Amino acid sequence: MSVSPFKPGSYIIEEAYVVVHDADGGKAVVLTDGVLDVEKDPLDNEIVNGRAFVHNLSMVNLLEEHEKLDILLKMGEGFCFRLTEPIIQGGKVFEKTTRSILRFTPTSDFEQLSDEEFAQIKKTLEIF
Repeated sequence: MSVSPFKPGSYIIEEAYVVVHDADGGKAVVLTDGVLDVEKDPLDNEIVNGRAFVHNLSMVNLLEEHEKLDILLKMGEGFCFRLTEPIIQGGKVFEKTTRSILRFTPTSDFEQLSDEEFAQIKKTLEIF
């Protein structure tokens, strides 16, 4: 279970990446058209889920080398976060042009990053 900095609602994700870190900085796959949903269950526990489009073949290439993935999110100026090893579910069609919805669920609290930290991490990534 995670704790998000958001009240219940749906939030547009301006910029997002699935990231693996390595000695050279890391590799990433771009996520597009993302939305983060925050809800409360009947016991008032927070439920957080996100979804975005991903290029399937790029995701497969990223997974060939790494198993531990993080997600970087930018929800707007001053709202940048890292999700460490979220649960990720995606499509299983691997044609070169196929994009599908990737769903993710945080497994830990949102780690807030400054805009500068987000930009610095992004600079070190080889983006597919």
